[in-house]
Amino acid sequence: MNEITKTQLQQKKLILNVIIIILFIALYYGFFKIQIATGKKYYQISVDNSIRQITEHPVRGTIRDSNGNILVDNRPSFVVSVIPRQLSKKTKEVLANILNETQEFVNKKIKGRNSFRPVIIKRDLEYEVIAELEERRLDLPGVLVEVESKRFYQENVYSPHIFGYVSEVTMEESRDDSEFEPGELIGKSGLENKYDANLRGRKIAINTVTREYFNLTS
Repeated sequence: MNEITKTQLQQKKLILNVIIIILFIALYYGFFKIQIATGKKYYQISVDNSIRQITEHPVRGTIRDSNGNILVDNRPSFVVSVIPRQLSKKTKEVLANILNETQEFVNKKIKGRNSFRPVIIKRDLEYEVIAELEERRLDLPGVLVEVESKRFYQENVYSPHIFGYVSEVTMEESRDDSEFEPGELIGKSGLENKYDANLRGRKIAINTVTREYFNLTS
């Protein structure tokens, strides 16, 4: 009887040891998968949560006459941008309603774009829209309100065909010339186009640390 009990005890110990070994193998596999196999993926997610790369464009140069008088200048204009990676379906819905647009409009703007970098959705926002976006900031993760310059023509300047105009770079244009990004403003005709490189200046990329906003009111 004692011999049988001893044998059963040894079998139970063996089973327990096997279970412990299996658990350690499972833990080791999980550790390997997270740290090695998918390490780059989680590292990129971590970077996305802490660092965001933005492109800063210089203020477009002015156009003057032979006497140095400014004919074409700039004025500040507000734009709304999004980080596609951080944009949820609910956020898209709320943003589209504030902008009086559809979700399809937002989806079209971010389609094929870098998911980690800001994408401009709409330019020249009205103050009422800006106020609502700022008021609902906590409900709009991944949505940014930024300032850019917009072309401004002085009074008594009546030569739009000579000065031309600026407009957004299309996806096709960005594929043809890697210097440009979709949504970037460039001269499309007239003097704006002929002297675009001089007027546009050089853009720079900046890595910024993102800040999480928390509602501290009870």
